[in-house]
Amino acid sequence: MARRPEVDTPGEKPSMLFNSGGFELFVPPTPFCPPGKPLVFVMLEDLKDTFYEVDYQAADLQNMTLWSELALHTVLDPAIVFPSLQWQKFENLADESVEKVTGFLVAIQSREGDAWTAVKLGTVHIRKYPEEVVNWRVLESVKGPELGAEMQAGLLRHVYNRRPSSVQRSIPYVTPRRILDKMERSWHKDGAALNWNLDGRFVGGARIARDQRWRLYAQ
Repeated sequence: MARRPEVDTPGEKPSMLFNSGGFELFVPPTPFCPPGKPLVFVMLEDLKDTFYEVDYQAADLQNMTLWSELALHTVLDPAIVFPSLQWQKFENLADESVEKVTGFLVAIQSREGDAWTAVKLGTVHIRKYPEEVVNWRVLESVKGPELGAEMQAGLLRHVYNRRPSSVQRSIPYVTPRRILDKMERSWHKDGAALNWNLDGRFVGGARIARDQRWRLYAQ
């Protein structure tokens, strides 16, 4: 069952107040980042055909919570939020002088107009994968044309969107449903199967506008 981390008690001031952008995360309903491997996953921003590396384990991040205890797959409304200066750097990731940016991994608690409240869960580094390293052609060669095509069409957001307040937008499948339904791997309708098929490495990302107002609390 999805969980919502506890926020500070009413009346306490938020740790940070700022305006900045980020990404809503669409994560699988089962654990990802396989045990024994680096705590790094791929965030796909399908609307821009862009792949990012998200790193939770770098020593300079000083994350004290074990990934298994964080259990991001159980968080109800996860996101990555960039401090204002980091968001400015993020917009220049294509510039070779900007190697990475740092953001907060958060659980959104409430969305009241243009003011969102969230609890900080940890800190991550974000890097943009060079197009020649990770691209659709490479993905299709490894995972097949059907899965690659569906990911481009928004499959991760379609299958992984478990927010109770969300209105599931109808994202059409590229491959006819009658063909998908005959496949042994039911990744198009089973989040756990999709996570397994993608080697526990992929999440979806949808941009949050840079002028979003945040009230951020410590966990």
